[in-house]
Amino acid sequence: MTTAAGDPVPAIPEAAAEGETAAIFADIRATFGVSVVNLVWRHLATIPDALPWCWSAVRPAYRDGSIAFQAAALRRSLALPALTAPPAVVLDAIGIGPDARDDIGRVLDSYNQTNAMALVALTALALRLNGRVPPAEPGGRAPIPVVSGPLPRLLARADMSPEAAALVARLDALGRRPDERIVASMYRHLAHWPAYLALSLVQLSPLAADGRLATAIEGAGALGREGARRIAAELSPPATPLAPAAREAARRGIEEFTRHPIARMVPIAALLRRLMPA
Repeated sequence: MTTAAGDPVPAIPEAAAEGETAAIFADIRATFGVSVVNLVWRHLATIPDALPWCWSAVRPAYRDGSIAFQAAALRRSLALPALTAPPAVVLDAIGIGPDARDDIGRVLDSYNQTNAMALVALTALALRLNGRVPPAEPGGRAPIPVVSGPLPRLLARADMSPEAAALVARLDALGRRPDERIVASMYRHLAHWPAYLALSLVQLSPLAADGRLATAIEGAGALGREGARRIAAELSPPATPLAPAAREAARRGIEEFTRHPIARMVPIAALLRRLMPA
């Protein structure tokens, strides 16, 4: 299988997945209740045996609702800046009509759902890969809501207009650490609507400038670690361990995502969803 040229880290495109990888991708979509496989899972598919091992480890905790419960608690506890959504007429005026707003809302809902779950689940998995198993803590169960409908094609930079590509880069710089190389897939999904990217940049830039976005990102990371500690003991890694090289590559890959990029996008996706007119 080939990796996608548009991805910032090696990753298997969903359309190119075959055999066991394609089956796991389909199971991820069905389990998450969305129509997209996040970049971290597509990256793990490039590491020998890592995707089936990691997915087997966390799948039961997704299926029984424990990850969804912790992710829902994270979203409820997330401290977001108070902002006022623009009236629908503003989006109508820039060409983002009701149909486009529905499509954009579906993108935001999908990432809102999967990012919070991924932050909890993968941070817990990183603890296990590092040989750290916190004591089990009591937790609840919650169903994973279904986000109905397909998402638009994930655009590579070469597929975007120059203006859209520049806006994706500007948005992805918000809250980003200098050592990050991961470009948030959400912006690439939203690049079908450059006018919406421009509006989002106007809405989010003041939060980045005055530190409110950084505070929200730090809070998301702390909540993700708290939720991960609660479920790490519940994970069920396969009895057959990963080969040392694959284990190390998977650990590094997961920690690259959980160290900051996913925590960065949790509040951003939540903010953008709140800023969509009702």
